Amino acid sequence: MGAAKHNELLDYLAKSVCVVLSAESTLSQEEVQRVVEGVQTRLASVWANNWVYIPKQMHCRNLLRYQQIFADFDGGNHPALSQKYGLSIQRIYAIIKKMKVEHVKQHQRMLFPVCSSKKGGKNAQNKHSYQMLEDIIVHTSSCLQTLPGFDSKYADALGKAIADHLSQHHHGLCGYIPAGAIKQKEAIKQGPLFDMNLEN
Repeated sequence: MGAAKHNELLDYLAKSVCVVLSAESTLSQEEVQRVVEGVQTRLASVWANNWVYIPKQMHCRNLLRYQQIFADFDGGNHPALSQKYGLSIQRIYAIIKKMKVEHVKQHQRMLFPVCSSKKGGKNAQNKHSYQMLEDIIVHTSSCLQTLPGFDSKYADALGKAIADHLSQHHHGLCGYIPAGAIKQKEAIKQGPLFDMNLEN
């Protein structure tokens, strides 16, 4: 695991978005760049004032599988899910429980938010890893759905591919994302405050 600056993490994210969309969609380079900027801006805001850790590809694949299991869960079909996914019933219960917690976290604000820090151990790191991958999938999908020809299923699939690519090529990196990490490109350019002409 290595440390990375916030701009490096966001650049790696941009590269993954660019590579996947260029290979797996018919978007023009301008449209790809627009999606890249949208995803970077959204995630810089979502991750602001937090540590971000890029997990191994295996964790990404696990998350995608867990999401599918949770989507197939109807409240009482643990045995059917166990057979379908080749897992024990106890493991299905554990996955459903974990995904319920993540679902609640995403859709409900905490009454007393916990301050994030570098410390927290492996469990805290895993929690942030899953949340980080989910953020990439959700926000990439949202950006893509603003373009014509992208339904939620196609956009979600591309979001998952982007999370998978980032996880495969840049796993182990972590870094702190400060608030305001992405500045507006069209910032107002100001000249010098005082035009000091010393020649008389």
